[in-house]
Amino acid sequence: MLGFGFGALFLWWFAHVGAEPVSLFVLLMLVATSALGLLTLISGTMAAEAAPVGRMAATIGLVSGSGEIFGGGIAPVIGGWMAKHHGLQSPLYLALAGLVIGLVISLFLRETAPRKLAAREPVDVLPAADFRSR
Repeated sequence: MLGFGFGALFLWWFAHVGAEPVSLFVLLMLVATSALGLLTLISGTMAAEAAPVGRMAATIGLVSGSGEIFGGGIAPVIGGWMAKHHGLQSPLYLALAGLVIGLVISLFLRETAPRKLAAREPVDVLPAADFRSR
């Protein structure tokens, strides 16, 4: 959730900073640090935890393939059209929309990691022995 939020914040700031090379470089690195770390989390860990036994590879392939099709095929076409008709900064808003959508979706995710779920289960506590009666 923090990665999406910080990524969106830094990307918005990047789109509005102006022609300052050092600021642009720093903000671009902050966007990359915030947002690209989500790639491994979503395509690896989350997909593997959500997959039923025996379907892990198919689930990871579906998530990665969907990202490749949209991120490598559809988004550049939309971004190019936006840049041509609305200016060079407008494709940044497409990426910003993706980060905001990811942030909203992440608010509704449930924890599925077996280790975390096991830690949440209540532990039966035996009553303390009364040694005073001896």
